[in-house]
Amino acid sequence: MPNRHSLDLNLSYTAMIQDAGYTPSVKVVQQSQEVADEDTRELLQLDEEDKVLLLERVRYADDRPVVYSIDRVPLKIIPISHVGEVGPSLFEFLENIRRGARNGRAKLLPVLATARESQYLSVPEGVPLLFFDEVDYDMSGQPVVASREWHTSNVFEMWINRRAQVG
Repeated sequence: MPNRHSLDLNLSYTAMIQDAGYTPSVKVVQQSQEVADEDTRELLQLDEEDKVLLLERVRYADDRPVVYSIDRVPLKIIPISHVGEVGPSLFEFLENIRRGARNGRAKLLPVLATARESQYLSVPEGVPLLFFDEVDYDMSGQPVVASREWHTSNVFEMWINRRAQVG
């Protein structure tokens, strides 16, 4: 049975996988520095020539792929001495450079796996996935990471805690 995870908490996937009782690991598909495209500039409040650190990764729970993600971090917030030190947890990295994510805003959509997601998540094309399009912000309200994530449903159940609207 998949482990339940509440969507009102923003938790690193490394921690989430560990909390579910699995051994986390990550495969870096691509790590590069790129000039931010128009969409990324808008999400991360960047200027036209600003660059991002692009991280394309697959997260595993006991060697089973569970999350495929593409993260973009403004290069200007990363001290030069830390650019190559991201490690398995992006949230931990952001904490270490004193730009930790304190809140985020995510759009969740059901999607069907394309050939790309199928390849990285080891699922057949057309399998339902949960897609997150998210921006996380530091304590000053500045965006620190824009993420696109595709989740399988075999390890985590995503739950939303709701409350009544009074008045």
